[in-house]
Amino acid sequence: MPNRNSISLTFIILLLATCAFAAWPTDPAANLSIAEGGGDQVLPKLSARSGGGCYVAWMDAPTNYNVRIQRLDYAGDEMWAHNGILVSDHPQNSWLTDWDMLTDSAGNAVLVFNDIRAGGDWDIYAYKIAPDGSMLWGADGVTLSDNADFEAAPKVTETSDGEFVFVWSRSPNVGDGSIMMQRLEADGTPRLPLGGMPVAGEAGESPSFCVICPGLAGSVIVGWLRDTAVYLSDRHYRAEMFDAIGGSAWGAPVEVYNETVLPIGYEPIIQSDEAGGAVLLWHRYYGGIYNSCVQHLDAAGNELFPHNGLVVSTNAGMYHISPTLAQSGGDIYVFWDERNTSQSQWGIFGQRFAPDGTRLWGNSGRMFLPTNSLYKSFYRALPAAGGAKLFWIEEPAGYGSDQIRGFRTDSDGNFTWPGDIIDVATTPSVKGRLPVAASNTGAALIVWEDSRAGSVDVYGQMVTAEGGLGVQTGGESPALPFMLAQNHPNPFNPSTKIRFTLSSEGPTKLSVFDLEGRRVIKLLGAPRLSAGEHEVSWDGRDTSGQRLSSGIYFYTLEADGRRESRPMVLLK
Repeated sequence: MPNRNSISLTFIILLLATCAFAAWPTDPAANLSIAEGGGDQVLPKLSARSGGGCYVAWMDAPTNYNVRIQRLDYAGDEMWAHNGILVSDHPQNSWLTDWDMLTDSAGNAVLVFNDIRAGGDWDIYAYKIAPDGSMLWGADGVTLSDNADFEAAPKVTETSDGEFVFVWSRSPNVGDGSIMMQRLEADGTPRLPLGGMPVAGEAGESPSFCVICPGLAGSVIVGWLRDTAVYLSDRHYRAEMFDAIGGSAWGAPVEVYNETVLPIGYEPIIQSDEAGGAVLLWHRYYGGIYNSCVQHLDAAGNELFPHNGLVVSTNAGMYHISPTLAQSGGDIYVFWDERNTSQSQWGIFGQRFAPDGTRLWGNSGRMFLPTNSLYKSFYRALPAAGGAKLFWIEEPAGYGSDQIRGFRTDSDGNFTWPGDIIDVATTPSVKGRLPVAASNTGAALIVWEDSRAGSVDVYGQMVTAEGGLGVQTGGESPALPFMLAQNHPNPFNPSTKIRFTLSSEGPTKLSVFDLEGRRVIKLLGAPRLSAGEHEVSWDGRDTSGQRLSSGIYFYTLEADGRRESRPMVLLK
């Protein structure tokens, strides 16, 4: 009969086999391969988790567009087997529309997408996946719609009371379309009628391209294009707040933009303002010029900027197109593609709006990259303390030479990263999509489609708050506040030692977390700890003195505004 130690060792080996440690690369020519295979891996989605980790999901197409998901920790280590776990292998159509994913307040992933499991038409399904890979809403998820109509591009948000609201467009073959809504309790129980309920749409019209963000007291704010039935439809941008039972909280939709129509196939942008209202962004063609416009609605649905929004630039000699949005310190940062009117040159400009709508970077905005023949696309903004970050794809040597670059700006429009602009991914290939997410550690998380290996795969990269690649700058700077060593012994039983060196005296914390991101014990919480070498022992027990089970744990050191973690293995 095997002894306890051999059983524990077998357990750890199996556990480590499902947690392939890869780590965020520090080389922009390397990047992290998240999903690859014989077919294409497309339409990646990204959502950050607390503690610096994230979920990455994608459509995997060896034979069918299966939905798969991977969980990465703060260091870029895979918490599940490489290429992730299967969410759904139900049949998909040969072409795809957009879908959505978020990380909820409990650290779970919530996904929503359409497929044809119930026939040739598209229906909508939602899944919730726990950090350990459990399917919390069942192996087949929750059916949000089941009918004979075309339903596409679902979106999801978590409400302030911990429930989930989903919206999508419904376009029947005959008759009027509508924006549909469903609300699920945390356990997946529907709150609205089965199949969802229509919340937008008028006689003779088919609204589409809906977006959503949370409001106050369990409400949500939904934006959409009024009508997309035909080429000459009134593609106006509307928004409305809905309460917990799907009723209008504003009494009627707000006409966010109705001066002219928005482009065909265009999805506008919406973000919560964290005060119950929303910031909305779009571009339009009017008076012979493309321009981008921003509007701020308060919690009562009042337009805080002039009707039809504020243009980001008053320069009538150029196009200002494909905007992206970040909010920081109460201000609104917008970046866009500055194109010549023949659309043969591209530049990067930005604008900072004060809460009253004042253009703080001048009427023409701030130039970050001049307009030239270098093709740029997929602009993605993230907030940063005292400013914003921007990432994009550019094509320095024609098709197939794509690279990813980025910068950080302060509130005055000054570059703040070394060298001004950093390289995120330099291996030439066709790249696309580029979802980004802000980590609560101050880092930026980025994933994208990448054809460097032939087929389309999913790659990713972490960019630190200081503009470096990878989790830490490790030996590149002598000014690092501390150096954290690997615990020894590792694996360990019954105890291990953690060593670190502080470069200066100051407040220092050392804690241990489990794989779910829960702190199991604080080993050190010194208000002032001297500079120099230090050693702390841990006996594998939690705060209450209970011996913890075998598994992988993370010890995290915090000092001088920085945070670093390393994995360790406890054997019993």
